[in-house]
Amino acid sequence: MTVEHRTASVPGLGAAGFDSGRARWALVVVWVTGIAHGFVVGHLPSGVAPVILAYLASLAAALLLTSRRPAPLTVFQATLLAACAVFSSGVSLQFAEADSWLLQFPCYVAAMMIPRGNPIAGGAAGGVIIALVIGWGITTGEPAAVLVSMIADPAAGLLVGYVWLLALRYFVVRERAARDRVAEAGASEAAALAAGEAATADLAGIEAVVAPVLSDLAAGRPLDEAFRAELGIAEAVVRDRIRVPQLRHPRLEESLVRARRRGVRVLLVGEPSGVRGLDSGTAATLSGLVDSVATGGITIRAVPGQAAVTAVLDRAGEIERVELLPGS
Repeated sequence: MTVEHRTASVPGLGAAGFDSGRARWALVVVWVTGIAHGFVVGHLPSGVAPVILAYLASLAAALLLTSRRPAPLTVFQATLLAACAVFSSGVSLQFAEADSWLLQFPCYVAAMMIPRGNPIAGGAAGGVIIALVIGWGITTGEPAAVLVSMIADPAAGLLVGYVWLLALRYFVVRERAARDRVAEAGASEAAALAAGEAATADLAGIEAVVAPVLSDLAAGRPLDEAFRAELGIAEAVVRDRIRVPQLRHPRLEESLVRARRRGVRVLLVGEPSGVRGLDSGTAATLSGLVDSVATGGITIRAVPGQAAVTAVLDRAGEIERVELLPGS
């Protein structure tokens, strides 16, 4: 049933407005005026059960067309509507007393299935009705002019239905494209704002690191060994933040600063990957590893595209290699 519904309907168009209460009331009013017209002109015979059923079937078709489902009709609804339309139109051809309205109204209702999103069912119903009219005209020997005039309304209804459907498709595609452009523009703007905020935060963090040592330098502090060490540590912190932002975490940075002050060689290897910061669990583990190195060297490697963070610890010639999976 699901596959048939997809092949017999056009998704993405909603119900083309036919699911509104106004559409239903409009068709019901048209149906009532058709009955009134039949009584007034005397074309509505009394006591003829098939004609009465045909009028009721045309009402059922109108109610089915205006189903409140905000999507094309289901296969069952479309099939039932087509059957009601064909039945009403067929009955109108069997009684000379019946008004031509009983032929035209079901044709239009069937044709309106096309823009609702059921082009196959609507076209099939309209085609069957046209075939019935042609067969009736040939059987009864109706003049060609009369036959053409009777076919004109169903054919025009089908043509209008398909043109309507094409127009809806065109405008839906344009609307979706416009919404996509708006969404992309919004996403780009949000990304630009986020990048700007991140850059501002980075600059503020760098300022907090370098401002003290630069102030001391500007104040004329002597470049002794201790001051050079502080300058080197500040430079290393800034370099690491820029080059490997995915390893940023206050706890790890504090451990790295302590290690550098102990004279441990520290090297962070990697490149920016769009990831900023390290989760607390991995940072705590790395911090503990860094603190465990009293002398020697530490290399922490975070390569874009690789989930694991690798730490190589050189404790006075004793090498230890540890792989951590962030977030695990």
